[in-house]
Amino acid sequence: MMMQFAQVIALLITLVTQSSPPPPSEEAVALIIESVRGGENWIHDVDGMLIRFEGGWTHHPKAIAQSRKRLAGFAIDGKLDPNLHPDLKPKTSETIELAFDKNRVRKCVEQHGFSRRVNVWDGSRATTKSEYFAHKSESYAIDVKPYRLVGEFYFIDITWLRAGPHKFWWIDPKSTWPAESFGRAEDFKFKGLETFRGVECHVLEYTRNGFPIQWFVSVETKQLIRHLTIGPGYKFDHWLGDYKEIELGRWMPMTQGYTTYDIDEKGNDYESGRREFKVVEVRINPTLSDEMFAIEIPENAKITDYTHDPSLFYRYKKNMGEDEWHAILKEADERHEQETSIRMAQEKLVGKTAPSFPKGKWINSKPMTWKELAGKVVVLDFWSTTCGPCRAHLPKMNEFNKLRNKFNVVVIGIHSAERSTNAVEEFVQKNKLEYPIFVEVLGDSPYAGFGTLFDGFGVQGIPYTVIVDKEGKIGHPGTWLLESAWGTARSMAATD
Repeated sequence: MMMQFAQVIALLITLVTQSSPPPPSEEAVALIIESVRGGENWIHDVDGMLIRFEGGWTHHPKAIAQSRKRLAGFAIDGKLDPNLHPDLKPKTSETIELAFDKNRVRKCVEQHGFSRRVNVWDGSRATTKSEYFAHKSESYAIDVKPYRLVGEFYFIDITWLRAGPHKFWWIDPKSTWPAESFGRAEDFKFKGLETFRGVECHVLEYTRNGFPIQWFVSVETKQLIRHLTIGPGYKFDHWLGDYKEIELGRWMPMTQGYTTYDIDEKGNDYESGRREFKVVEVRINPTLSDEMFAIEIPENAKITDYTHDPSLFYRYKKNMGEDEWHAILKEADERHEQETSIRMAQEKLVGKTAPSFPKGKWINSKPMTWKELAGKVVVLDFWSTTCGPCRAHLPKMNEFNKLRNKFNVVVIGIHSAERSTNAVEEFVQKNKLEYPIFVEVLGDSPYAGFGTLFDGFGVQGIPYTVIVDKEGKIGHPGTWLLESAWGTARSMAATD
């Protein structure tokens, strides 16, 4: 019996030893990192490529419900047409085509049934054509350099080529990616073994700006299987699989994708969507036709013209008259002067003490002061009930308000000044807004603008969002991107 027991113990020790190999040394980890990066860098040795992907999005029901709330302000007769808003569809399909040679580059992303966007550099001019099928509209953009219209976002829709900095001839030579942004090989630490999508992986981690970035690298093939980044207010989870040797020594993941995350009313992350693609065609050094890089602009099409600084906006006309062209240039210069003046004024406000709340009405809250808000980061959303794009912010503000204690961030809606707040209060009640909202009350004042608080924060248009830091000072020049501002505010709140 003792002999059998000893044999069992010996067998268990052997199994544990076999299933738990010793962790790789620091030198071995560095070699794994260099191997992964070397497995991508062959793309710089080819003269051209053609890659086609097919796939699409899967949206979580909770994310669809949130999108429906976000888009409610654009509803017609209270209804939203899913054929006009792909985020309301449980599944959508897409095709991505990437092609380049020594002198030309093309990118086409088509979301079937919704939109198609083509960016090309034909060797002398960059052109973008954007089509929206449901809306039956299209627009164009042109530039004399490929940087703005093709540029560094060429591969952004896919997961491949994320292991290190990559430079291509169509990317602005002034753009640089320091090695620290991707982690030096010696910075990575071994965190353990984990099976991901059926593949046993080394989990390797480095820290950027105080937050971890993890690589999951196949133990067997030393190929990157997952790239995971988690920080305050964001989570990026990219994955790759089914590597295939398309030419000797040149491997490429034939399936890839990423998962997006949002925050529910309890402050927990949940999977809001998944974008997945398969490579259906890949060719190295192909012969590419001139037609692939040709975009013809029709008469009277909407044009954004980056060949001029400042940019121009006009309707395309093959035989543009001198007076017509002069009027376009004059409008651009006047617009640029006004925008520059506004931007400079807003930037000068950063670091200044936030203006006090004037006489007004507080809805959903007792009156607040910056002294009472000290120690908290505050997101101010400037809006109006008559502003359609503003209404898209309101559901998100409701969500963010529920997370105020978890992240130490307060949200306050700042409505444009009114002589009576009755209409605003009715709107708030009807739309079930729960966060604090302030409305400056003009009374008999002859003032006719947005309000003195808008002026104090340099607000020239809405929607507009400003962040006030823990010390009651303006911490950001302002943006119309509410979710971006929320992410910045969370980062500021997490910093001691």
